[in-house]
Amino acid sequence: MYIGRITAKLVNRCFSIWGVLSEGEHAEHPRTVELGGVLKELMGFIFNKLKDSDCHKNWSRLVNYFTLMMDIAKGGKYQTMHILENFDFVVDICDVMLG
Repeated sequence: MYIGRITAKLVNRCFSIWGVLSEGEHAEHPRTVELGGVLKELMGFIFNKLKDSDCHKNWSRLVNYFTLMMDIAKGGKYQTMHILENFDFVVDICDVMLG
């Protein structure tokens, strides 16, 4: 679980940097666009992993992913808005719980 906390802090820091840059004059800078793409790809990977049947078989792994996502979602407004705009998180949680 320790690596999940470190990962969540890193992702939250990256979202904070990306959010500040994307609202300012550097919104179209190639590095800002690249960072946004990397964050979107990473979040997509995490959400797709939650849908993986192997992950559902190992409850401790599933709890670690949910804890990671909760830490990221609660980390700030930029990541929360990104999750709400790009993913059906509530639907995915219901699908996992209902099997």
